[in-house]
Amino acid sequence: DSVVNYVAYAGGFATGTYVGMMIEGKLKVGTIIVRIITRNKFQVLTEALKASGFTITTLDAKGGVDVEPVKIIFTVLKRKRWNEIVTLIEANDPQAFYSSEDVKFSNSVGEIDNLSSRRSPVNRLLGVRKGI
Repeated sequence: DSVVNYVAYAGGFATGTYVGMMIEGKLKVGTIIVRIITRNKFQVLTEALKASGFTITTLDAKGGVDVEPVKIIFTVLKRKRWNEIVTLIEANDPQAFYSSEDVKFSNSVGEIDNLSSRRSPVNRLLGVRKGI
């Protein structure tokens, strides 16, 4: 109808999207897959990742301008551990390239949990937690 309505709608939509992104960034909910491409410090990096409780999958590949041999490391983790894995990568292989993307569905997360600390489904539904 009027231009003001269209502008108001677009502004509201943009504001809602921005606020939602900010909230999601603060809450760090969800699961991500991280890809790490390394040339030199593959062994050091994989040992550090495993020691920190990340499960990994590795591939041999070729890449870069000179099509040199590289290693690709994949791991699936909770988004709240993003800062931890970035710190780990940069401390062990500052030259590594890494990227991440959201995982919509997966049957598990590539982190080693302390199995004794898991609660059964019945306890999750009926149990009372201290401090709540």
